[in-house]
Amino acid sequence: MEKNPIENPNKDEAFDQPYRPSKLPTYLGLFIEDSEAYQVQQYILDGLEQLVKSYKDDKALKQAYEELKNNTSSLELIKDMHVTSLFIGGKKSATSSEYFTTFKPDFQQDLELVGFIFVPGKLVTGICYPDQSAIKIENEFPHMTLMKGAWAPKFSNDLMSLVCGKGGPLQKEYQKREFLTSQEFTYKCPVQVGKGSGTAYIVKTLTNLVLKSTAKAM
Repeated sequence: MEKNPIENPNKDEAFDQPYRPSKLPTYLGLFIEDSEAYQVQQYILDGLEQLVKSYKDDKALKQAYEELKNNTSSLELIKDMHVTSLFIGGKKSATSSEYFTTFKPDFQQDLELVGFIFVPGKLVTGICYPDQSAIKIENEFPHMTLMKGAWAPKFSNDLMSLVCGKGGPLQKEYQKREFLTSQEFTYKCPVQVGKGSGTAYIVKTLTNLVLKSTAKAM
């Protein structure tokens, strides 16, 4: 008996057409479904536990961990967590880029968080290596802002560049994708972002977190 083929939600003729929205969006990205977001805070707590074990004498880190665990932290989870594939910001010239023309609204794919950068009271930025075969990403360092505090989410770009970019302390680990291949590692360093400064704690988590995402224009 012939089996019915399994429908692929991403298989659609519309996906082969150039992206031409009727209204210019502010940005494009892969958005985490609301039902998935609840897992993120536990993922961060697990990663912080790794960091606390690595830096046992770091009182500031331990306090930040306890505050988050007891829901007294100034950090709050980001609504509509996403990986930005292209920031447009009103620039019509962006519509001619491949990141725009090849964008596929409603395309679904898994996003795997492999670690994060934690700056107590300031920001938590998730590290990931999205599959770009369907949704191309302009950012040199694709990432997902997970929590925000005193720093705006946009500073996640600066954090990733400082830590993983040219001359950064984890440039080699990031480029060689050791966040994917290593079992775990931790690191900490001072960071200066805009007019603010703090200590960045980086963890390659023992267990990665896979989240379902959908391509959307906002």
